Amino acid sequence: MANITKAAAAAGISRRVVYDWQEKDEEFSFSFNEANAIATEHLEAEAWKRATEGTRKPIYQGGVLVGHVDEKSDTLLIFLLKARNPAKY
Repeated sequence: MANITKAAAAAGISRRVVYDWQEKDEEFSFSFNEANAIATEHLEAEAWKRATEGTRKPIYQGGVLVGHVDEKSDTLLIFLLKARNPAKY
């Protein structure tokens, strides 16, 4: 889920409880950090895919679908470069 508010609501607890558990329960804190790292890796993988492979976009002419194009994201590519080598980019 990668969203504390939504995950807490799904668990029937408040966001504050999550933060309290992080402060007071070492095992919970470790598991929370692991889950956060996994969520970040999923987001990075999706950003990499969109930057290098693109996303499929429909092309319409006169209201008629005539094809598709794989549109890459230069912005995501820039962010990925900056993250990997901030001194250079």
